Amino acid sequence: MKDISRREFLKYLGFGTVGLIVTPKLSFAGEKFGSRASDVVQCFHDDATSGSTINEPVVQIMMDESIKTLTGIDDVGEAWK
Repeated sequence: MKDISRREFLKYLGFGTVGLIVTPKLSFAGEKFGSRASDVVQCFHDDATSGSTINEPVVQIMMDESIKTLTGIDDVGEAWK
């Protein structure tokens, strides 16, 4: 058996774990939705960030508007449901 260091073992363990986590989700999405493309909403606002600081109230408004656009429902509470 090949001798590997503890660092190499942990690296391989990490790659294997990521593979197990990602692969089922990709397969599940493919089976559930078939070949249908995903809907995407892009939302931009100049005040969403300042350097590396996130302006949470602005981002919340962006999220609410995006979910309303995605669902086609004008009431934000109903759109999130």
